[in-house]
Parts: sequence; C-alpha cells; structure tokens
Amino acid sequence: MAETVSHHLGKGRLVAVEGSLQISKSEKDGRTYTNPQVIANEVRFLDWPKDSKKGNGQSAGYDDDNFDVPF
Repeated sequence: MAETVSHHLGKGRLVAVEGSLQISKSEKDGRTYTNPQVIANEVRFLDWPKDSKKGNGQSAGYDDDNFDVPF
C-alpha cells in the first residue's frame, strides 16, 4: 500500500493520516538530531489531483466512494 500512496501523493495534496508518531533522537559529532517517523494505519485522500489523467478531475484507480488506502 505504501507504493500506491507514494504514486498518488505529491506536493500540495491534502491527506488525512491515521496512525502514530514516533520520535527518535540520535547524536553525531556532538549534535543531537530529532527524527520523526509517521506510522500510518490509514491514509485518506481529501482532494483530487490537479493533473488527472481521466480529464474529469478524478485520478485513475479511485472512484468517488472509495478513497481510503489502509495499511
């Protein structure tokens, strides 16, 4: 499912993500780095892509009623 999401998402798209956020810290050369990681259980697309291949504002592979991508 991650491949499907990566194919349909792009900069500026609106999505809702249900899941959790994990924060880890690491140190390198005396600096501390904070590394957030999103663990998604469900991704919901909230808009249609602007450059749709169907020509009617809908993206290929999705219909009006099924816009969720569960993981």
